[in-house]
Amino acid sequence: MASQKHSKKEGSLKDLFAKTPAKRMAQSGPQEPEGGDETGPAPSEGDGAPLTRAFMEQLFGSLHEDFAMLKRDLAADIKDLKKEVIDLGQRVDSVEQTQDAREEELDCHRRELLTLQDKNQDLQYQIEDLENRSRRSNIQIKGIPAQAVAGSLEDFVVCLFRHVAPSLRALCLIERTGRADPPTLWDRLKTY
Repeated sequence: MASQKHSKKEGSLKDLFAKTPAKRMAQSGPQEPEGGDETGPAPSEGDGAPLTRAFMEQLFGSLHEDFAMLKRDLAADIKDLKKEVIDLGQRVDSVEQTQDAREEELDCHRRELLTLQDKNQDLQYQIEDLENRSRRSNIQIKGIPAQAVAGSLEDFVVCLFRHVAPSLRALCLIERTGRADPPTLWDRLKTY
C-alpha cells in the first residue's frame, strides 16, 4: 500500500518536471520570439510557446517584489515581536523585583514576630514568677519545724487552719505550699 502511494508520487513529480517551461524550451530548441521583439505576450499554461526573456524578467521582478514585501512584513512582525518580548521581559523583571522586595519584607516581619514572641514568653514567665512571689495572696507561717510535718506540707497546713480557726469553710483554696529558704545572715542581722 505504501509502495503504491510512493510510486504515484514519483510518477506525478516526473509529470510535473516534464511539463516545466525549461523542459519545453529544451525540447523545442531555440526560437525567435513572436513579433520579432523580446517583450512578446506571456505564454499561457496550455500553449507550447517558449518563455521569452522579457517574461522571465517580469516574473523574476514580480518574485523579487513579492520577496521584498514578505521580507518587509517579516521584519515588521519580528520588530513588533521583539518589542513585545522586551516589554514582557521588563514586566517579568518588575514582578520579580516586587516579589523579592515582598519576600524580604516578609522575612523581616517573621524575624520581628519571632523576637516579639520570645519577648512575650519571657514577660509571661516574669509575670507568673512575680505573681507566685507576691506577698498579697500568700500566707507565711513561721516557726514550723521540719520534723513536725509527717505527711505533705499541704495536709499539715489544712489541719493547722482547722485547728486555729474551726469556723473557716472546709474548702480552702490552696494552690501550692512550700518552704521558704532559710534566712540569710543579712536578714538575721536586721531582726536583732
